[in-house]
Order: sequence, then structure tokens, then C-alpha cells
Amino acid sequence: MLKRYKKTLYLELGYKQPSIDAKHAATRAIKVIEAAQAHDVGWMLYLLQHSHILFLAGLRAQSPYLSFSPLMTPARLRRFRFFLAEHNIELVGNELSFEDRARTYSFVHPRLVSRLPETYTFLKQPDFTWHAPSGYTTQAMVEWCYGVERYLASAMESDSLPKKWLFDWWAPHNIRFGMLLGYPGPAISSFVWARAKEKHSGHEEHLSYLSVQQKDELLGTEVGFEVANPASKHREVHTTMAVWEEVIRLVVHYFESKELGTLTAFTKEYKALKKG
Repeated sequence: MLKRYKKTLYLELGYKQPSIDAKHAATRAIKVIEAAQAHDVGWMLYLLQHSHILFLAGLRAQSPYLSFSPLMTPARLRRFRFFLAEHNIELVGNELSFEDRARTYSFVHPRLVSRLPETYTFLKQPDFTWHAPSGYTTQAMVEWCYGVERYLASAMESDSLPKKWLFDWWAPHNIRFGMLLGYPGPAISSFVWARAKEKHSGHEEHLSYLSVQQKDELLGTEVGFEVANPASKHREVHTTMAVWEEVIRLVVHYFESKELGTLTAFTKEYKALKKG
């Protein structure tokens, strides 16, 4: 039995929830999306997806799973990269590719990556110096992710983080990924504990998927995270979901008033993306 599992309060990552004003956060996202509209209306399709709204609002340091339509030519992609760089955003391929572009990309915000220890204070260890990636090529990001996960695994091995988390080989990855996407610390810890218990005992642990519901398929997939039932009552979990929902609601409502479906370039981009 993982006795420590039953006693945990899911505070292992030293989570310090940021104070977020949803209206200010939504305004940050709206400004970037409107700036993109002035350059290329089709770009809005990618920035208005829920995960990317949270990213542009400053609520997550990375937003993955970005795919482009065939209309995103190499020249147009270069212009998009330049635009993003003007807003301190990096566009990183999620896999090494010998073609003109990767299959999927991530948005990454270097400043938010460097500030993760302010939220997940476990990272402020005397034997570890947190730093953002040295570069934002695919290879540089892979190497950085490996370094972070290696440190997390070492922390588990020394029991600075729960050693029993190592029952699940994916634990370091899940922690690193959850922090980059702004998941609340108790949710990350509870998920890692659940997977460790499952690997150890062979019995599946019940998890709940908390998400921001989505009405418009134009705007990509819904955002959320899995959490073990005991941790779902944490104040930080409820606050995170409330802020995410409000920010997305404000941004989507703002652009719904612009009747995006009537913008030819926007609908053309969407149809090309769906068709692949």
C-alpha cells in the first residue's frame, strides 16, 4: 500500500497560486489577437483556440498541439514567427523534421518559463538553478525538457519529492508538462500519485477530468486537466478553473461580436485546416 498517498495534501510542489485578474489577462490576449488580425486574418484561427488564449493571457508558459493548414506556406510561417517574436513568443516545432516545417508546434513564452519557480516553489532548491531553455529550436527544447525531467527524477530518487512517484516512469514528464501548462500544483501531485499507485498495485485510480466546456468547434479542443478525486476539492483547483473559464469567455465573447464566420480569410483558413 502507498500509505503516504492517503495522507498527502498534494502540496509536494510548493504551489503558490498567482493572483490573476481575469479581465486584465483577457485584455492581454485580445491585444495580441487584434494585432495578428491587422497582419493576417487567418492567423486568428490559431490564436483563438482555447489553450492559446490562456497562453496569450499569461496563464501558461507553453501551449502545445498547434497544427497549421496547408495555406500556411513557408513564407507565411516566417512572417508569423516574426510577428510572434515581436510579442516575446517563440514558435517551436514539437518534433525534429527534415521538411520545411514540423507537423505540430508549441507556443512558448521565455519569460513565463523562467518564472515557473515563483509558482512551483519546489524548484527553488539550493542544489538546482532553474533557467529557461538556451534556445528555442526543437533540439534545444528537447534537451531542456530532458534536463528538467532528469532533475525531477533525481529529486524523487533522493526523496526530496516522493520517491514512490518513481513507480510511474512518466512522473517527471507529467510534472514538467503540467507546470508549463499552468496546472495547479495539487492537481499535478494528485495525478502523479494516482499513476504511481496504479503502477504499484495494478488497480486503476479514479480520476476526474475538469475542463472548460466549448461551444464553437472553430476554436479547437477544450482545455482541462485530470485530478484525483480527493484533490478536486482544493481551493487552488477551483480557482484555476474559474479563472480559465472567465478569461476564455471574455476573449471569445469579444471576438464573437466581430462575426468571425463572415470573414472570408478566417473561414478559408478553417476549412483548409479541417481538410488537412
